[in-house]
Amino acid sequence: MEAADFGQEMVYPDDSTAHPDYTRPRISAVEDYERLEPFDPRRSPRMGMCIRMGELLSRKARLRYPVIGFVFGPLGVLVMRRGAQRLFMDCLRYPEKVKAALDVVTEVLVDYARALCDAGVDSVMLDTLFASQSGVSRAMWVDMEGVYARRIAEEYGKYPLREG
Repeated sequence: MEAADFGQEMVYPDDSTAHPDYTRPRISAVEDYERLEPFDPRRSPRMGMCIRMGELLSRKARLRYPVIGFVFGPLGVLVMRRGAQRLFMDCLRYPEKVKAALDVVTEVLVDYARALCDAGVDSVMLDTLFASQSGVSRAMWVDMEGVYARRIAEEYGKYPLREG
């Protein structure tokens, strides 16, 4: 979802989960990392819809069920735009270029997490796909996603717990 709002073309199969069109990655060259620009997730098609859905569910269902927002980790967003093999090689060869993109993605995801909290969700789940060390070493994860995931978590950690 986040990758789609960053411009990645998606495939919407009838019998499966939506996924990026990996034959047409939005980040097709190392130089593309530096072309990412931040945007307001409240005005984006898919994240904006989830924010509005969070508002609606918070008003209608919160008395019976917790409403949880979901934010995909910044490294996962880049994987969806570049492909895992190429991204992980870029992390090794061009870490500063990847980190420039991670800064932009994280800026948007911080705003997204903030908007979900403002919408009234009870919690936000940050999915750092590679934190389990499936695909990357601990050291690479800490350097390439951990510091950015912390910025997102610290942002929604500022919101007070609600009673009820």
